[in-house]
Amino acid sequence: MAVFTQLTESEIVEILSHFSISSLKQAIGIHKGTENTNYFIETDKEKYILTIFEGRVEQESIPFILDMMCRLSEENIICPRIIAAHTGQRRFKLENGKTCILQTFMDGDDIDEPSDLQCFSAGKTLANIHTTSLTIQTPQIDNAVDLPSICELIYEIKSENLTDDHKHAVKMVNEEIQYQKSLYHKGLPTGFIHADYFKDNVLFTENFVSGVIDFWFSCVDYFVYDLAIALNAWGFIKGEFSEVHYNSFLEGYLHRRELTELERKALPDMLRLAALRFMATRLYDEIKGDKKNLGAQRPFQNWQKRLSYHQQL
Repeated sequence: MAVFTQLTESEIVEILSHFSISSLKQAIGIHKGTENTNYFIETDKEKYILTIFEGRVEQESIPFILDMMCRLSEENIICPRIIAAHTGQRRFKLENGKTCILQTFMDGDDIDEPSDLQCFSAGKTLANIHTTSLTIQTPQIDNAVDLPSICELIYEIKSENLTDDHKHAVKMVNEEIQYQKSLYHKGLPTGFIHADYFKDNVLFTENFVSGVIDFWFSCVDYFVYDLAIALNAWGFIKGEFSEVHYNSFLEGYLHRRELTELERKALPDMLRLAALRFMATRLYDEIKGDKKNLGAQRPFQNWQKRLSYHQQL
């Protein structure tokens, strides 16, 4: 949600002219986050979010994700509604070739240090997404950041001028990749997953989830992997493991959806895989990305600590 693509007010007015919405009152770039560009749009009647997709999101997956968001919304999973243009299309091409969408603004606030009750509600909502997806015919959406993709990222940075910290991190990532390759998961329930269920992607009104946003890394994968991503995000406060937050989130999830025996056995390794994914992508971004936009916002060390924690259990 950093503002990678700078738009003038006149350019935004031109984009909005393709939609049946009221006149623009204000447009504000949202600087929180790092993957896509987002603008808060306020008209004289409604509020919207204009999202411009940047590098890492798989363009081919966007139509399927939009379809799933619409279906989830129909099934009372609270997520943004995608606004169609005059042509009926939900995606719009900018002059720079990037794809954008207009979606409804969702009320609520993201919480950096949630209470145990908020963690419970977030866990329950994630389980609702998983169980609801089983009732919907889900298109095959591949995981854009799977293990082979992580291998490619690490291969790309090997030729860079690495610091000692980077070399140590690369070694740790490679060792974990080899461990993950040695595993064989069979029989784990799969379906549509969020794959980026971080605290800033879940909105609250008081103690209860009021909306879920940023489905742009969603794919079809193991439910327990999605749970592991979320537990890594919600079960740590300022990089340190929090048993209370971890257990509250897990209890909320289990309140709505029980894990199978195979999922319970796989969870420790999935926690490692999830930590590996975000350590590797943040390491790549620090070395190869735009340091001005990424920098201190996404230190890979936070996920290195998580991976190390799970490896020692």
